[in-house]
Amino acid sequence: MRDRALFSIVLLAGARILAIRTLTMKSLDRNNLVLYQNPKLGVETKFSKRIVSTLMSFSYKAALDYFFEWYDYLDKQKRFSPDDPIFPATKIENGKENISYYNTGEVEPKKLKTPNL
Repeated sequence: MRDRALFSIVLLAGARILAIRTLTMKSLDRNNLVLYQNPKLGVETKFSKRIVSTLMSFSYKAALDYFFEWYDYLDKQKRFSPDDPIFPATKIENGKENISYYNTGEVEPKKLKTPNL
């Protein structure tokens, strides 16, 4: 669900990967379909410029639905705060006897450290 929302926001806003990686929940104005890429909110933009993007779904309406489905999941089920990332890191846990690490399939309210999911 996260990855589908990630690709959707690239189509909807045309934002750079670095900015998308650092977007917080409060970066979105859902009522006006506006995404604020604001360095003062912790968003890393090119040359630290403030960028306002209107989410445009064109004729492919599913992209907007995918993004809002993810946003609502974080907001309502995971209870993310406004300062938590929209695209958080995947939770990694130790395997048996701490020999290995594995992906739990869950997310935690931590920013992605690199553009690699």
